[in-house]
Amino acid sequence: MSQLMEESSMARPSEEPGKKKEGISVTLPPDIHERVMALKATTGQSASKIIAAALRKTLDDFEKDPGEMLRP
Repeated sequence: MSQLMEESSMARPSEEPGKKKEGISVTLPPDIHERVMALKATTGQSASKIIAAALRKTLDDFEKDPGEMLRP
């Protein structure tokens, strides 16, 4: 399993005793994997944080103009 897959396979909630952990496992296309790993190397952030930040921005953009992202 690649380092990215290990880091991005679980979203890590706060470590509260008795709290069930929730997560998601994803397989990234090679081009996106390379970009995430490059950002990880240059920023020092975890792959999970990079992916979460990018997804948040994408979702924010989608909420502002859903039609824009769905156009061919």
